[in-house]
Amino acid sequence: MAVGIEHGHLKICDDFAKEVNRLIGRFSPKSYRINSGKYESLLRKKNLTIESKKKKLLKALHEVVLHALSVDIHNVKPGKIVDDLRINIRIIRAIITKLRDINYYLEDVFLHELGLKAKPESWAKTIKKGAKKLKEKSALGKQELEKLEHAVHKMITRVITLDERLLKTYKRRETKVVKDEHVRINDLEKLLGKQSELLMHLQAKFPPPNKVKADLFEPDRFNHWMLRILTALSALEHASQKEVAIFQRLKQSRKLRRKIESRIDYVLKEKFELMQIKEQRVLSWENIGRIDDALHEAAHKYLAASQL
Repeated sequence: MAVGIEHGHLKICDDFAKEVNRLIGRFSPKSYRINSGKYESLLRKKNLTIESKKKKLLKALHEVVLHALSVDIHNVKPGKIVDDLRINIRIIRAIITKLRDINYYLEDVFLHELGLKAKPESWAKTIKKGAKKLKEKSALGKQELEKLEHAVHKMITRVITLDERLLKTYKRRETKVVKDEHVRINDLEKLLGKQSELLMHLQAKFPPPNKVKADLFEPDRFNHWMLRILTALSALEHASQKEVAIFQRLKQSRKLRRKIESRIDYVLKEKFELMQIKEQRVLSWENIGRIDDALHEAAHKYLAASQL
């Protein structure tokens, strides 16, 4: 059976290849190191909405990843740029971590508040799992993985530095181009889960900077590395496009629009004040026994908001 890959995803793959080819053609070791200042400033910003910050971070991730991968590996001495790659990877990992924090808030706080996700039986247990808990069930099913395999083939045949002999390494399935899937508001939880898993995979592809060695620029190794990253990033951007469409639909409600368009600093202040109220309520009891679930919930939401 042919695997259906959406038109929007294929367009992203084509655009990636064109951009990487253009960047490789302009590659210079002197300009390889990323100017980290503007990205570090964005990571700290609280005076914008969650939706806006996520959009800016996704754009930043696209920029720095494609810049880091667009290396003319056949005409550069690895020892000259390996330190620059370490700095680039440090920024990339920081952006991915912040995007994972934002998605955690959206999945485990925002969806509850919108009524799109059932509240947990116990907030205390949710807190114990931690903000970086792994999903019990993968959000990427068999068909999704097959689509990623097709994206790999697409990249190999388009990016100028990739040897088509790499095609033998990746399984090829019959595919057909289909219209982009219509997404509903209730699909938001599934989309966020898929994004979170893709972010986790992306982060795993970028080793800690102190583990990066010059042999990563060995052509076969670098090409496989580039392919896996571009494939995961293309799927992330496609899922994010669908998320944007859902948010536009949610904002048709005046009440939800106000919630979505609240700035992060306001959200943080609101969650902190609510936690204080719950805390004072508990402290006013004559006999303090088990902390009630309302305080656990308030503390959990404040902790998640503090990472935005």
